[in-house]
Amino acid sequence: MKSKNYNKFITEQKEYFNEHLKNNFQQTWDDSIWYGGIHGSGWLSSRTNRIDFNFSEIRRMKGLDDIEIDEIYQEFIKAFLIVSYRNSNQSASPQKLKAEYLILKRWYSALKLINLEKNLKVHPCFLSTEILYKAFEILKENSSPINLPDHIGSMIRIQNLLNNYNFTEGDLEFDVKAKYQNRQNRTPKTRIIQKAFEGEKIDEDEIDSSKLISIRTFINIISLISLCETKGEKILLHLLLLLIVTGFRSTEAILLRTDALIKKPILDPLNSTNVEIDGIQQYLVGIQYYGAKGAGFRVHWVEPLAAKLVEMIFSNVLELTKESRSYLSYLRSKNVKDFLPEALDKIKEDFLEIDQLIDTCFGVPEKTRGNPEKRTLIIKTLAKSNVPIYKADKFKQRINRYYLKKDINNFIKSL
Repeated sequence: MKSKNYNKFITEQKEYFNEHLKNNFQQTWDDSIWYGGIHGSGWLSSRTNRIDFNFSEIRRMKGLDDIEIDEIYQEFIKAFLIVSYRNSNQSASPQKLKAEYLILKRWYSALKLINLEKNLKVHPCFLSTEILYKAFEILKENSSPINLPDHIGSMIRIQNLLNNYNFTEGDLEFDVKAKYQNRQNRTPKTRIIQKAFEGEKIDEDEIDSSKLISIRTFINIISLISLCETKGEKILLHLLLLLIVTGFRSTEAILLRTDALIKKPILDPLNSTNVEIDGIQQYLVGIQYYGAKGAGFRVHWVEPLAAKLVEMIFSNVLELTKESRSYLSYLRSKNVKDFLPEALDKIKEDFLEIDQLIDTCFGVPEKTRGNPEKRTLIIKTLAKSNVPIYKADKFKQRINRYYLKKDINNFIKSL
């Protein structure tokens, strides 16, 4: 038995728990139950329903007898949850960990069933490929066929992680052929969306006809951005894209801060170094947001294939809102005594010529050509709001119109 490697595995995860997770977590390493979900704390907290991790027993699991779990295997399950959390770059949800926890319980039942017949110890070091297949056989008989690919994927993922630590008698080699994907996998859709956003041609054969409307709608939204006439229209469409990609509520997206985007390097769970592929550092992209219904600050980790798309949305919106954010900062700096921008405050006179209002107080559609057209639009807008002309004088073929600053300020306040 490779007890040295096993003890190293347990010690490493226990030390990580005590150093990095213990302070914000209400349970201790020795507790037989850890609480997650809405009643959880620290690393096991989420907005979902209550998720309990009862390590001491197997109860009411389909196809399994109700049995007690010995303390050594309880500690093994805890250690695996820690290493799985670390391997996900500290982003694994309680739901994902719960699915792995249930698989490990099924492995324990099969381990006990087979090893007691062979007079072998019921210890994690004696996990074998035979035991994994036995556990899967029972699971297959008591699970919906729709869920089997997810179960297979979870078992292979757990197996591969354990093989890295080399404490079982032989490598675990469980392998059942099945297409492993979440039943709501959005990967094909994300690829199409990314192509559309980058202006690439979409192959009609790539579009799933059963989801034709939603994908086409998304592509149409991206296409509309190039037809927008104002920055406000572009910002609104980018907001809509973000809502579709992330599933945020509208209020959650609207309240995002400028520094909400998080880029977290992916760490190798074995040596804690940054993972690189072809010399390029790999990272996870997350969005810190304030959850609705009193959920508080949360981080939404973006699907990997959508990461570039989300980064592009953030970059574009930051650029589109740059002037507006600067304007708001200036208003705060003068305690909002009026709503005139800095460019107009620098003019010493109490009145403003129509050209001075272009691109300072008034944004006009991008298709508007030249200052004469812009002047006409501004004059018509002010006239509709009954803003009085302070004075007018004629210069050659042009009539110069002037407005008082206080009247322009009142006009802005009335909007």
